[in-house]
Amino acid sequence: MLSTELNKPEYQTGTYAQRLALLKSKTEPALGKIRKDKIKLLQAFIGATQLRDRLASATDTQQAAAASVAEAIQPAYLAAEETFSINLADPQVAGLLASAVSVGLLTAEEENYLIGLATYPRQLWPDVTLRDVVEHFNPALTDIGEWTELTYSGTRLALTLTQSLPEPSLVRVESCESVNGQNWTAWQRIAHFYNVGEAGLYLADIPRSQLQRRIRWRGEYYAISGTVAGV
Repeated sequence: MLSTELNKPEYQTGTYAQRLALLKSKTEPALGKIRKDKIKLLQAFIGATQLRDRLASATDTQQAAAASVAEAIQPAYLAAEETFSINLADPQVAGLLASAVSVGLLTAEEENYLIGLATYPRQLWPDVTLRDVVEHFNPALTDIGEWTELTYSGTRLALTLTQSLPEPSLVRVESCESVNGQNWTAWQRIAHFYNVGEAGLYLADIPRSQLQRRIRWRGEYYAISGTVAGV
């Protein structure tokens, strides 16, 4: 598995970019056949016989999920004959892949190959900071977040951009400080922002019983300027 590979000692030192280069050099030859197989499989999901055969006895829920997944991934995979690329920074795409697994359109192993490179490095290399990752994609970035004071007692936040981003970027909660002074850290996706004024209302797994008084929120790839409020 990819997680086993990334846990090897040779991946525990060096910059984020160096580790990705090492991973690419060691895994691309072995993953080449798998990669092409997955592309063919997903092309089949998009409109060829394999998808139609699966859906012949599928439930309405499965058919609806298939349509959503196909719409989201079709542009990426129909153009990917030799390269394996999809915008996994887009939470809609990642969410649809998870939905495809839940209704039986993709296996968990297939999903693992699709999202592994986007998620495993950050989980398994704790000494690689978010700034390392951000600077890998955008070396000119100098500021990726700020503390915001608020009274918060639910499971949602409202955040509104005051600047446009060069491309869609995830906004995440980095850490919170509770009213009794204890801190906890949990990366939670709030929303997927692009244009000025777009607002998101999403924050999962915040303890309902705790009022949070300080939240640090950050853009994953780009500096984000905006306002945040508890809901």
